[in-house]
Amino acid sequence: FFISNNHFNTFSTAIAISGAQQGFIASNLLYKWTGSNQDWRGIYLGTYVDGATTYYASDNIARDNILYGYAGGGAAGGAAVGIDASGGDGNTL
Repeated sequence: FFISNNHFNTFSTAIAISGAQQGFIASNLLYKWTGSNQDWRGIYLGTYVDGATTYYASDNIARDNILYGYAGGGAAGGAAVGIDASGGDGNTL
């Protein structure tokens, strides 16, 4: 997969990829909506479970992205994590 040159203004997660391999995420603007009080992740590389088989998000490339996770002020709150690659390994971030 390729995700590039996009603008994402989100509440909780901008890009969520589960179980995919050898993808490319580049040159995107990812940010948390300033009024959101939810926890936010810019890029989430997670697992996908299909019955007894688990697929991991491995060997993906995420580069040249701009991530803004507003965490406080006004009505906003929650945690802000730029890249969560807890669902795989071998990713280049």
